[in-house]
Amino acid sequence: MRNEDAASPRLEVPAAHGLPRPGRERPPLPLPLPLPPPEPLAAMGVPVDAMPADTRELTSTEYRVVVELRDRVSTRLTVEDRNYAPGPRRELTRKLIRDEYDQWLLHEANRGRPAPAVTTEDRIFAAVLAELDGLGRLAPLMARDDVEDIHFEGCEPTMLRMASGQLVPGPAIASSDEELEQLLRSIGSRSDDGQTSREFSSASPVLNVRLKGVTELGARLQAAMDVLPRPAGVIRVHRFSDPSLDDLHEMNMVDSPVRGFLHAAILAGASPLVSGAPGVGKTTLLRALGNAIPWNNVVITVEDERELGLHLPRWDPERRQLVRRHAVCRPFESRLPNAEGRGGFDMGDALHLALRASPTWVLVGEVRGAYVTYLLEAATSGISSVMCTIHSPSADGVFDKVLINALKAHPAPSPELVLRSLAALNLVVHVHRDRDYARYVSGIYELGPIGDSGRPDLKPIFAPRAEDGRAQATGPGMLSESLAERLTAVGFDLNWLRPGASDWHTGPHRRERAS
Repeated sequence: MRNEDAASPRLEVPAAHGLPRPGRERPPLPLPLPLPPPEPLAAMGVPVDAMPADTRELTSTEYRVVVELRDRVSTRLTVEDRNYAPGPRRELTRKLIRDEYDQWLLHEANRGRPAPAVTTEDRIFAAVLAELDGLGRLAPLMARDDVEDIHFEGCEPTMLRMASGQLVPGPAIASSDEELEQLLRSIGSRSDDGQTSREFSSASPVLNVRLKGVTELGARLQAAMDVLPRPAGVIRVHRFSDPSLDDLHEMNMVDSPVRGFLHAAILAGASPLVSGAPGVGKTTLLRALGNAIPWNNVVITVEDERELGLHLPRWDPERRQLVRRHAVCRPFESRLPNAEGRGGFDMGDALHLALRASPTWVLVGEVRGAYVTYLLEAATSGISSVMCTIHSPSADGVFDKVLINALKAHPAPSPELVLRSLAALNLVVHVHRDRDYARYVSGIYELGPIGDSGRPDLKPIFAPRAEDGRAQATGPGMLSESLAERLTAVGFDLNWLRPGASDWHTGPHRRERAS
């Protein structure tokens, strides 16, 4: 239970910023957001309601107008923008767009050409602002709440992975491969939102960076050039920025026994490792588990790109204000070295610092490479509980994955030491995605002492059921005595672990029916 008493810091709700149009009243944003209109979308100034799915893409002629207006406004900003704060600068930018657009309209009228339709005008305004923000033609796609992945290659049409799992074609985000490379360089060169700039060139042909998007956490961009025939990449949009275990239950990702067990495990200080293939929802589940940590904790997150978002305030509907999730949260993010090879800060550095910060919880977004040794050190130090995600096709495949990563360290620890240390993580929670693109927890396993196989025993507390692979309790007797005592001490009813307690929804889940 979160201890959100009067001592919890209060923060004001950020106001929504639209693109003001003289004499025209804007309708409200129709997006079903879990929070008040988030700052990233507001800061982009994208009027989503003015861009329905069938009219989002501007024609090449209209986009030439966008580029012309962008260049004019950019030139004026270099002269008129003198140490403006972000808010006033945004207002100045809107004013300059309006001025330049009016001048363009006058020029077109003198040539006997009709003015664009209102909806086209709105899209031109949004596109100019997006160009100035550095997102360009990505902005309308980033503003959609039904897109999970945006695959792009050169100036070809994009391919969109929808929330339903379908792949559908989308608009191109550049007119040429060179324009795409320039867009990616521009995105990488920005150092806003606490993120250091990233080089994208022949000397550094891979780009990994966070983007602003429709939710507070935005999106993750991965791109490459030169090592592929054409510049290409993918943008992963974080659609669920503030999930709770209750939300995952509503989405049919967990049933009631799994939800209750995981919540009790967090309250009891267990250390779960979330495993699964890429794109199955591991990070979403880790966010929900992080949100279940009680308020009076010191939480440290360690990530290559900051995605968990536990440091961000959450909306309290009862108080109608933003409050901190935890008493202390330190979100470490790795940083590449500069051109001279200095200033680098990797996940190993962050985990080393985390152990010195007296945390009660350490969360690692994704365990990769030799950094797993620092994670195991944190798990066995007795200082804190640990949570992390790891790519693995199965729960028992976690052992091989951890060993492979640990052997990349210099000097490499012995396999026996790695496996003994791994048992300190208590639980493995495996997430699966079926052919219908439904994501769900398929099993929860307790890590026991080293068995006859030379590996920790993996006891199924919840195992995949035969009909659909969703997690079903195997009985209270599968719990170790120590874990059972810890769970009951925080109020967990062991009757939830009887096989008949499962209540998975069949057919469309509640959120699908509601929509």
